[in-house]
Amino acid sequence: MPINNLQFQNNIQGLFLFLYAPVFQHAQKGSSDDRATIDQRLAFMNSLFRYKDPNHNGLNYWRERIVFSALAVGMGLSLGALVPAVRMAVSEKLWILLVFDLIAFTVVLLLLVLKRISLELRTTVVLLITFLIGIVVICEVGFLSGGTAWLFCFAVLTGVLMGLRAALIAVALNAAAMIILAWMARTGLIGDLGSLISTGRAVTAIANFLLLNTVCAVTVAVLVNGLEAFNNRIQSATKALKKEQRNLVAARESLKQEVTERKESERAALVSERKYRLLAENIRDVIWTMDIDLKFTYVSPAVTQMLEWTATEFLDLTLEQIMTPDSFKEVIDAYERHYKFGEQTGDFNWPAMLELELYTKSGASVWTEVKAGFLLGADGQPAGILGAARDITERLRAQKEKAELLESLNRSRKMEALGTLAGGVAHDLNNVLSGIVSYPDLLLMDIPDDSPLRQPIETMRNSGKKAAAIVQDLLTMARRNVSVSEVMNLNGLVKEYLASPEFKRLKSYHPLVEVETVQDHKAFIDIESASDQGTIIALYLPVTDRVRADSPEPKALENRRGAGESVLVVDDVKEQREVTTRILKQLGYRAHSVNCGEEAVAYLEKNSVDMMLLDMIMDPGIDGLEAVIAIEAKYTLGNTPQIQKIFPH
Repeated sequence: MPINNLQFQNNIQGLFLFLYAPVFQHAQKGSSDDRATIDQRLAFMNSLFRYKDPNHNGLNYWRERIVFSALAVGMGLSLGALVPAVRMAVSEKLWILLVFDLIAFTVVLLLLVLKRISLELRTTVVLLITFLIGIVVICEVGFLSGGTAWLFCFAVLTGVLMGLRAALIAVALNAAAMIILAWMARTGLIGDLGSLISTGRAVTAIANFLLLNTVCAVTVAVLVNGLEAFNNRIQSATKALKKEQRNLVAARESLKQEVTERKESERAALVSERKYRLLAENIRDVIWTMDIDLKFTYVSPAVTQMLEWTATEFLDLTLEQIMTPDSFKEVIDAYERHYKFGEQTGDFNWPAMLELELYTKSGASVWTEVKAGFLLGADGQPAGILGAARDITERLRAQKEKAELLESLNRSRKMEALGTLAGGVAHDLNNVLSGIVSYPDLLLMDIPDDSPLRQPIETMRNSGKKAAAIVQDLLTMARRNVSVSEVMNLNGLVKEYLASPEFKRLKSYHPLVEVETVQDHKAFIDIESASDQGTIIALYLPVTDRVRADSPEPKALENRRGAGESVLVVDDVKEQREVTTRILKQLGYRAHSVNCGEEAVAYLEKNSVDMMLLDMIMDPGIDGLEAVIAIEAKYTLGNTPQIQKIFPH
């Protein structure tokens, strides 16, 4: 009779109800405390099982419970049979049987109580105990005892718990054991089998036992294998159904999500259309579309503000009517170029950026920045053009003014470069002139007043001073000299210049005059320019209440004699140092010279001087001004410097 998984489950549950019926009856009749105790015991018993889901664990779930049932039944029955077995073993002195029974009882108890033992190990131990009990009983009591029943049970349980292959191995073990035990019995090692039955009958009995044992074990094993295969198919089908169910649920959710997204997309498209229409109708840029024949199909209302036409009027205009010929040609060339490129590459998504000059309704022109691209149809081919135009007239005007300012700046930089060059030349020339200006004074100091050489030497000295003054002007223009401010009457200076021939020539040939040295006077220039009104250039110079001092007549060298004061000369030119040091020594000063600002700072760390003469431009190293700043920082008490600086004219 075929049996299904549900029937098998019901049978096992019936067996457990039979085994534990007294426990449940006691729990029903007892108090709530008794029921709680029973619940705790049942929870403990359930905790012994590792496989708790019959649908997920398959036959392992039932095998585990069969093993526990066998152990529980064996334990219960052994409690009743243990006392007679002990008496028999003691009276007949079957000590091996007694020891083995006690060991088997202990092992069965441990298998019931211990939780961490795997099903495979628990099953193997149960089967091994069953097999060994049969062997020991036959050896101690004989073939007419219950040992053969234990061996029979061993093969059948193996088929139930471990399948067909294990059942065949168990039958083979039983056959080997029976043959060996029969031989031992015939030889007198155990029991006297020959006094009971003949050899033929013994062989026949063993053969019948093995045949019956094989049939039962194999039948049970085949049944268990069938149930296991059937259970596996059920589990596979269940997994497939659950997977299909999940797929159907996912498909339903996906379809629901798709419907929701489509509705949201339609709503978003409607909102987006309203937003874009609102945007197109309210921004200052002109948004427009045209068909593939370059005829306008839409234009935003901003066209009125930019080109003075209404949107309706503009749609009736052609490209030739709204732009200059040069701009129209540029549009046609760009259209043909992009269309040809799209045909060659298959990609028409390349926008064009053009600067076009458009006509207004009144006939004026407006410069615009136009960005346009193809509108593609369902076939991927151009079906129209979408574009936007922005008024850039003011931007182009600003760019033009910027370019003019940059050009003016470049001219100023060129002039500055020329000034730098002139300053370098003037500096070198100043070093050359120093000997021409200084040595005549040395000669005049040694020549009598009535000497005929005095007049030529004085002429040489004055000419050198004039040349040196010109060099100083060049250095000032190049901003490579220290500028010295003095009080002047600006009105008189302007009147003097306006009456000069230089101003007249400058006015006639150079109407645009650039002044480079206004900042040296802490002043600035304000320029105002208006169309058709000309340009006003205002120069703002600082005003002072000081009175202009008359320039004193310079003293002669012989009137500048010292009284042994120490002077430090700092110059990077050897000739300058030599002539200056010689003049100072001849005038009664103690002079010492160094060739750079760093040496001057180092000299003053160990020596003191009454006066220091520095060249303002020295290379390499720090220049004169930087040397003064470094020295002043070292010789300053509080906020009061101990050094007085004098910059000569």
